[in-house]
Amino acid sequence: MSTSRARAAISVLVLCVASVAACDDDDDDAGVDLTDALGSADDLDVGLPGSEVETPDVPAPVGNASGEIRPPEFVLTGTLDPPAGTVLDPANCGRADDSGPPYFDYYIPADWVVRGSGSGGSGGVTGSGDHSYELPDGTMLHVEVVTDAYLRDQPVGSDGAAWTTWDYDITSYDADGEETARIVYSSAGQVDIDGESVDLWFLDQDQSEMVSRSEYKLRIVFADVPTGMPADDDRRPESAEVTFSWNTADGEVTEEMVRELLATFRVAPCAQEGLTELYGMLTGAQFANAQTPQAGG
Repeated sequence: MSTSRARAAISVLVLCVASVAACDDDDDDAGVDLTDALGSADDLDVGLPGSEVETPDVPAPVGNASGEIRPPEFVLTGTLDPPAGTVLDPANCGRADDSGPPYFDYYIPADWVVRGSGSGGSGGVTGSGDHSYELPDGTMLHVEVVTDAYLRDQPVGSDGAAWTTWDYDITSYDADGEETARIVYSSAGQVDIDGESVDLWFLDQDQSEMVSRSEYKLRIVFADVPTGMPADDDRRPESAEVTFSWNTADGEVTEEMVRELLATFRVAPCAQEGLTELYGMLTGAQFANAQTPQAGG
């Protein structure tokens, strides 16, 4: 309740009680004590500034301070001179001839052969996808891109709680019983993708007989998107988990190879357009003619 409305209500109450007192002026026993009826001055300050009694919460505005819902803002959109001897492997944006991972265009060596692809989830510019490549030495490299789920502004792990680590426990069973091992990813430093530094992690399959593949893994944050929530929670990151995996018995994939491929990752124009349209639908905002500037730009 506003200050003016609160004071107006109190004034009406005082007039009503005063009227009762005036009507019974001839009867001392029936007289009304205004202090008893209204309480102390402190009691009158209900819901006013400085009162210890809380006023009802007012819902926070949706969007930023101005109430505006801004469209997604993307990073990893810079121009790129393709490395010599490479070819474009385009992002899957839900077009009829698309396959493989969503979000990212990237360049692979021209002598890599695509041996398989797949996609899952909602499809189009979201969900998950993968490509399998046969390298010149016969190594089969699997590249997978999976959309991250979020809890407020934190990515969610497989247990539904805020993500903390990719380390996990694995259990095997045989005639001697069961055995559990903790599988650990070690830091491989940071990799630069279009000016953004991203943490890179490595899983060595030799750490346990229960692990069948080595991996490089990272989470790539590539956009800042609207949530449609009140102002304090109106934006969150958009990211994807990217995994490079192979069986070391087949051959070797070096860290240098992974870094060179990651350096070519860019958010595909079709992904930017699709995500802008998607978040316009989710928030009820009109982004049809909106630009998609880089986050922080």
